[in-house]
Amino acid sequence: MGRSVDIDVAFASPVNAAEVISWLRDAGLSPVIDDEVSFHLTDDFDWTSQPVANLAEVAKSIATHSAEGDTVGIAMVWPDNGFGASLLFAGDHRNVSFILSAEKKLVEGSRTFVDFGWYLSRLVPVLEPRGLESVVCHDTHP
Repeated sequence: MGRSVDIDVAFASPVNAAEVISWLRDAGLSPVIDDEVSFHLTDDFDWTSQPVANLAEVAKSIATHSAEGDTVGIAMVWPDNGFGASLLFAGDHRNVSFILSAEKKLVEGSRTFVDFGWYLSRLVPVLEPRGLESVVCHDTHP
């Protein structure tokens, strides 16, 4: 098993996945990767992709399944550099995990370790005013 790198955030009060996705889009992240949207709608973590033309339908499905308490997910990237993550929205509506993609921003001079400061400097200003309560970063190798 390879390296596991993620950023887990928690909110003081419930948020819905569609809202968080909208906030992140306003911060420059995009759910469009190679003209597709990659997502999952149920707790079985069965990821699928749809053409970007179906983005509104995907967003509606994510909102519906999230409201029903399912863990839902969507992949998002910063288009200018390709760094991104698979986002998992827990059914409790307070916790979101950013599982960083294979193409990660590394600490300058490192060939291995992720520059969490780079990610947090982009995420915290968007999420903190909306009730961000805690952040935990993991960079582990079994």
